[in-house]
This record gives sequence, C-alpha cells and structure tokens, in this order.
Amino acid sequence: MKIVILASCLGSLGNHDYRLLKGLIERNNSVFLVSFHPENPSDDIKKINGAKIYHDPPKKLVFIQRVFYFNRIKRLKELLNYLKPDVLISINTWNNSMLGALSGFRPHIAIPHGSDILIAPHKWLFIKYLNYIALKKADLIAADCIAVKNEICSRYNIKEKKIMIFTWGIETDIFRPSSKTREIKDNLGWSNNQIIIMNRHFENIYGILDFIDSLPYVINHLPDVRIFLVGDGRLKERIKQKIKDYKLSDFIYMPGKIPRTEMVSYLNNADLYVSSSYSDGSSVSLLEAMSCGLPVVCTNVPSNLEWITPGRNGLVVERGNPIQLSDAIVSLLKRPDLRREMSIENRDVVVKRGDWEINIKRLETACLGAIQRQRPEGHCY
Repeated sequence: MKIVILASCLGSLGNHDYRLLKGLIERNNSVFLVSFHPENPSDDIKKINGAKIYHDPPKKLVFIQRVFYFNRIKRLKELLNYLKPDVLISINTWNNSMLGALSGFRPHIAIPHGSDILIAPHKWLFIKYLNYIALKKADLIAADCIAVKNEICSRYNIKEKKIMIFTWGIETDIFRPSSKTREIKDNLGWSNNQIIIMNRHFENIYGILDFIDSLPYVINHLPDVRIFLVGDGRLKERIKQKIKDYKLSDFIYMPGKIPRTEMVSYLNNADLYVSSSYSDGSSVSLLEAMSCGLPVVCTNVPSNLEWITPGRNGLVVERGNPIQLSDAIVSLLKRPDLRREMSIENRDVVVKRGDWEINIKRLETACLGAIQRQRPEGHCY
C-alpha cells in the first residue's frame, strides 16, 4: 500500500507518530509522513529507514496557525494529488483529522488521541465542533479503547460499525520480565528494598500530586519502600517541593525523562506499578508495566478497567483519593503471593491483547478493507 500519515511527527522513540510510521514501513508499505506543525520532526523520526517526510510549516506563527492548520488545506490537496496514496491516516482529530476531512480525500482513517475525545471537548466547545466534522467525514475511526469508542458514539452520534478498536500496544518481546536487570537498584543501594515505579508525565491530568500525597503513609507503614519517579513536566518544581516538605528525598529517585529504550530496565527493577491518572485512553505506560510482569495499583479510569480486573491482576482506587491509593499500595506490597499471581496474569493479558505486532497488522488489514470499499481509488476533490 501507499499510505500518507498526517501527523505532528514531533515524537521521539515510542511516540505514536514514530511507532505508526516505523511499523507500517516495516510491513513493506510505502509510507509518507506529512506534517504542518511549526516545529521540525524529531531526529528519531528522520532516522527511520525508508521514511519519506514532507514538512511544510506555516510561514506566519501566530497562535491560531500553531494549533490549527486550516490554511494548509490547499497544500495538503496538492500533496495528495502528487503522491496519489491508497489511503490517508490522520492522528489527532481536531487538527490533523479535521484537515484530512476538509481535503476531501478518501478513504481517510482518523486516529484520535484519548485526550482528543475525553478531555479537550469538555474544556473547549469549538474542539467538539471540529471533532464532529472530522469524525463524521472519516471513513473509519481507530479508537484506542472502548471508553473512547463509547464517547465517540454517544457524543458525536457515530455508528459503532464505523469504529474499530486499535490499541497501540507494546513490543512484548522487549517489554518482558527479567530478573537479571537489577543494576539500577544496586547502584542506588536499594538491592533489598521494595520499589514502586510511577512514570507518567508531570501534569495535573495524571494525578502525580495525589501520588506524592499518598507516600508519607506508605513510607510510615513500609519504611523499606523506595520510589522511581520517572518523567518530567510542568509540575516538576511543585513535586520537588512536596517531596522536600514531606522529607521524602532519601526515598525517591528522579532520573528525569528517559528514553523509552531504557524504561524496560526501570520496570524490571521495580516491584509495583502505580498510575493515579484522572483520564486515559489505553495507557501504553500501563501496558509496558504489565508486560514486564508488574502488579498494578491504578485509578478507576474506564480505560484502565479494560485491562485491570480489581483483585485479579491489580487494585483499583477512586480518582483523586490519595488515602485509598496509599491503602492499596501498602496492601499489595504486603502480599508477595498475590503480586506473583498478578505478575503472571498481567504478562498473559498483554501478550494476548496488547502486542504491537498483532495490532499494527489489524490496522493494516483495516486500511486494505477501507481501500476496497472506496473503489475507485481515493482522490482529492
């Protein structure tokens, strides 16, 4: 197939744009990545063998042009007429998918981020309107979880048959349990400590401050516990201040934002994965932890419940409740037998349902189906 991906292409290793581009190229498709984002594509994107990138940012960087690319419709039509792809895939509904819809090209597959559907329309009404146009005009929508699919159906009156579940998934051959990778613990002098890992972005939506608020209780009941707090974001200074106020500096290691290629080592040095998020699509971070055999404590975000059965392969708490969170963490860390059972279950769940190679093949099959339904071949109007 000849495929055009319309995306921001800012991501480094592991970003959705990167993984989709690389995954489809590795399956012997001819893939062109088109971006109208003001910033240059990442070096990781540029280094993908076989990647063909068309980056055409707006000449004037006023705010509206940094966020919306309506003035690039003509340019997109020109590129599509020149490249003559079999299918157009867009990532991020209210800008790239909206632009794809206005181009008139078909077949067009829209891939929304979870936040495009679950968060942004609740904050800004005009985002809902842009989503509506993009989703209505798309030939197929690839939602990353049932929660996103249900929201699209109910909020935008889209028929279920137009939506497929496309979980981004993870590389289960890379993210797998390993008892040999313990150098991080050893280097910190934590060889005999129980380790909690939290690796979400330092943003309010991920409830990082709730997690920090839960830790004094955890440390008080289990003084040998230590924490990997991996990541970066706008809340970094507030987090550091809370850690200082709680006198937890000796208990928490903050390596900053690390490459995804190193994340597997951190996960395999940990004993428990925690997510205190307020909203999520299918969380790749969660799936990576599960694939490495970590038991989970997470919040009751609907998409989490598509992967975690409370009491079976993790514990689930209310969003925004540090007390419940701390109780669940302590409870699970005191149950090594239960954690072992959850470890086996989590690995099995992700191998069966969250394997990237299986899921990218499903998307490729969906692209072929969309092309066949759209004969004669896609074209611009």
